[in-house]
Amino acid sequence: MSVRVAFVGDLHLGKQIRGYDRTPDVVSAWERCVSEAVAEGCSYLIQTGDVYDDSHPSPELATTGVRLFASAAPRFHELHVLVGNHDLRHSIERSDALAPLREVLPPRLHVHATPSARALRGGDGVVSQDEAVLLCLPYESKSRRKWSSPAEYDALIVRLLDRADPSGDLPVVVVGHLDIDGAQLASEVLARGGGHPWPTGAGWRDRVSHAIDGHFHRPQACSTGGWTIHVVGSPVALDFGEAGEVKRWIYVDVG
Repeated sequence: MSVRVAFVGDLHLGKQIRGYDRTPDVVSAWERCVSEAVAEGCSYLIQTGDVYDDSHPSPELATTGVRLFASAAPRFHELHVLVGNHDLRHSIERSDALAPLREVLPPRLHVHATPSARALRGGDGVVSQDEAVLLCLPYESKSRRKWSSPAEYDALIVRLLDRADPSGDLPVVVVGHLDIDGAQLASEVLARGGGHPWPTGAGWRDRVSHAIDGHFHRPQACSTGGWTIHVVGSPVALDFGEAGEVKRWIYVDVG
């Protein structure tokens, strides 16, 4: 028995390109993704972060985001949303643009502002069982982190995984909104360093069956530090530098 999971990348609701609002195109792409994921038999839908282009969306734009997720959530067993760097508010309020989502959370919608791990369940609607563990690694500014070194980050992740799956037998699907050294930003630009790096995986990488990342708009597979990370990419072009890119959302079968 297995479970199918759909991943869709950065939305950047409110994105403007030379005065042209990309929001209607993003909304259309999101709705296609949801419909196709349902048709493909996906039980879970994961949005990898950067829901909004600006961390202080207008009330109208915030309402659009709430509507998109609230209407999609009932069509899946669960819908998970990660906080991205564009969603963060870098101020003493320690809040983020996804706060309105938390205020109207339907039971199946989960917003992740800190690292978390939970079981993914598969079944026929009558009998179900844990098939895998979903590890969510949102973008965290330094002031929000409960860790201060790569070793502490990995140790935190191990504790989360052990709590979600004490036996350690279930495959782990890790999804992040993190920086990847060497990821391709545009046709000839590579990322180096970054504000929130991908973890080393010390003590837990051998439990991972799939590694998925958002954050970068270009769909790609990155091999770095012993990892092979599949970057979903944005569902629509969000800048002129993305012209010609084949946009997508992806499905993964686990269990």
